[in-house]
Amino acid sequence: MKRLTIVFLVPFFMLFTYFFSTVSAPAMDKGKTASTEKKPEPSELKGLDLTGLSREQENKLKKIISENKMTSCVTKPIAELLKNGSQNPLAMHLAQDIINRIKEGKSDQEILLHVKRTLRANRAAPEIDPDMVYDISVKDAPFRGSRNAPVTIVEFSDFQCPYCANLSKILNQISEKYPNDVKHVFKNFPLERIHGLARMAAKAALAAGEQGKFWEMRQKLFDNFRTISKESITKFATELGLNREKFENDLNDAPYDALINADLQDGEMADVGGTPTIFINGKRYQGNRSVEAFEAIIKNIIEKPAP
Repeated sequence: MKRLTIVFLVPFFMLFTYFFSTVSAPAMDKGKTASTEKKPEPSELKGLDLTGLSREQENKLKKIISENKMTSCVTKPIAELLKNGSQNPLAMHLAQDIINRIKEGKSDQEILLHVKRTLRANRAAPEIDPDMVYDISVKDAPFRGSRNAPVTIVEFSDFQCPYCANLSKILNQISEKYPNDVKHVFKNFPLERIHGLARMAAKAALAAGEQGKFWEMRQKLFDNFRTISKESITKFATELGLNREKFENDLNDAPYDALINADLQDGEMADVGGTPTIFINGKRYQGNRSVEAFEAIIKNIIEKPAP
């Protein structure tokens, strides 16, 4: 009787096992797939026309949009605002502009300059990072002090700016007091929309520099910033004992416009929007513009023990 019972139950057991193996297995597989399947990564390039871009150019695009931020309610890298075909029209427009400039063979500096100008024009430029260290070119720029001084002060100035005129006297004192510790570099940043003679004054200072009198002419211009004119510049050249003929020839013929334009571009790359703007060892200085304040920073740098 026991043997009959076992024989009778075996088919039911097999049927039971088969049923659960066919019903439960797919469900388990499905659950396993759901937990291990990777979601597609959001693409910062979705919706952009990448036609004609090489892999190298595509990587260049990704680098630019990842390293440059813009403000759209919040400040984020442009790449973040493009994820999954973002509806941010400025980010999309700017990214496509970058692509076109890459295709045209524009340099990295030209592209970055365009990015910064576009963001500023659309009031989407992020706030200035006070800890950012800018790599500002000082090649061909007038400087005073030791070439290898531990402290470099870069000044972006406009010769018709009253605030620049006030600052010039303070920086004079700093340069006189710390000739071996401070290198003072001057960069022209004429705000021509409001100061119509600032570029001419910048040329005059550079022309005087050809005869070793840049800093003397700089101070003459700042001391008389309200009355700058062609006539006053000629008068200053005479008072400084410059060779008038050479001064006039340099003023009219030398390629100073290119030097001034290079300074303007350097300023824009460093997020300079007005004058005076000061950088100390590459960092924008936004503190009190007094002799004491500058001295405190200089002493902190030169007295800091070497690592």
